[in-house]
Amino acid sequence: MPHFSGVFLLHGHVMRGFSLVEIMLVTLLITVLGAMGWPALQRNLWQQQLYSSGEQLYAAIRNARLRAITSGTDQWFGFTVSGELCFWQTEQRPQVCVHETSTSERVVPTDSSAIMISTNLAPIPAARFSAFNGMAGFNAGRFQISHKELPNQSIHVVISTLGRIRICITGANNSRFAKC
Repeated sequence: MPHFSGVFLLHGHVMRGFSLVEIMLVTLLITVLGAMGWPALQRNLWQQQLYSSGEQLYAAIRNARLRAITSGTDQWFGFTVSGELCFWQTEQRPQVCVHETSTSERVVPTDSSAIMISTNLAPIPAARFSAFNGMAGFNAGRFQISHKELPNQSIHVVISTLGRIRICITGANNSRFAKC
């Protein structure tokens, strides 16, 4: 029985289609290739979660600095007593972040249990940006974002005494962030 791709002869009649063996071989090949590619895809997903969290944190800190410059009031950005990230305008650290109508506002969603954010700012885990000039003064430091599945990578958002904010990465070379 002559056999060409998708066409075969059966008792002198031309039959179109694929045999069960061909379909099973193609299915097996697709399954094997998918299983081989899954770990790389999963790692890429974790990296994207880490990178996205780093960019959100960087944008929120920059926003706090710009608010200090434009509003003429000191802006604090950091962790509340309950562990949420937000900005506020008083020296008293809030218990929780509340809506925009009051003096504090939640800015970075920390829904992912895989993302961990820490800071070396002390004694209050927050950066203070001065009114009108946006300088951080003696409150310089960094926020560090890491992913529980990527122990060798972390993103740092560094705040200088002049209020300059930069973002860098440790443990991986990429074109998205500078190396720390």
